Amino acid sequence: MKKILLSILLITGIEISYCQSISREVNASAGEFFISDNSSISWTLGEIITGTFVTNNNILTQGFQQSLLNVFGINENADSIFNINIYPNPTNNILNINIKSKIETTLNLKLFDIHGNCLFNKEINKNKKFYEKINFSNYKNSIYLLKIFSSKNKFVKSYKIQKVY
Repeated sequence: MKKILLSILLITGIEISYCQSISREVNASAGEFFISDNSSISWTLGEIITGTFVTNNNILTQGFQQSLLNVFGINENADSIFNINIYPNPTNNILNINIKSKIETTLNLKLFDIHGNCLFNKEINKNKKFYEKINFSNYKNSIYLLKIFSSKNKFVKSYKIQKVY
């Protein structure tokens, strides 16, 4: 009976060890693979360096060598898409908002007080140039937060606005 139980455990252990596999891959922000008749080279950006080996056959291995390469792009910064001018800040009456965009998009302007209450909310239809005025004459002297969102409530930028006088 012990031999049968030991055999079953041994077979189960072998099956479990063969069921696991390790795939070599890396997630990086950039990378490339080049191959020629007598050599190949691959590189990834942001890879941890683990070692360098040089032999007489001119083979260099440095870092984690991957078989699958996933390159993730980086979204453009809002400053490169939108040119936003807000003036005067601090303001006592009218706040001017000029926005020029490289793409046609719908923008949403939201003004919040220091307690998080939304005081102004306006959606501006698709266009490449936006001009808006916010009248601060009825607001108290305080600090306000102006948030600008693009379509689908994607955050663009926020500004601290000070009401004085």
